[in-house]
This record gives sequence, structure tokens and C-alpha cells, in this order.
Amino acid sequence: MNRLSAKFVAVSFSLALLLLCGVGVISYASFQSLTKESNWVIHTQRVLDNLDHLHMYLRNIETAYSSYIFTSQVTYKKNL
Repeated sequence: MNRLSAKFVAVSFSLALLLLCGVGVISYASFQSLTKESNWVIHTQRVLDNLDHLHMYLRNIETAYSSYIFTSQVTYKKNL
């Protein structure tokens, strides 16, 4: 009876340790995936910010060009 109890404790401890290692591996993989996704979100936000700045810059050029065509003032041409 004592040997059966010792085997049961050893097997239970081994299973608990195996389960803990499995949870650790899954947590590590999940953390790595989260880090990659976070980096892509940051990259996407930077690209969108650059596109917004480009759009504003092009709109300013378009406005200056249109103003120069309509008024022929040199001050608008300097903005081009």
C-alpha cells in the first residue's frame, strides 16, 4: 500500500510539472505573437501618419498652385 501511494505521488507530481511546462510554453508563444502584432500596429500607425502628412503637403501645394494660376502673384509661386 505504501509503494502504491509513493508511485501515485510521483506520477501526480510528474503530471503537474508537465502541465506547468506546457502552460509556460503556450504563454511564451502567446507573448511572442502579441509582440509581433504590437510591432505591426506601431508600423501601421506610422505609415498612416506619414500618409496624412503627405496628404496635407500635397493639398498645400495644390492650393498654392491654384492660387498662383488664378492670381499670378509671385508669393504663391514661392510656396510651390
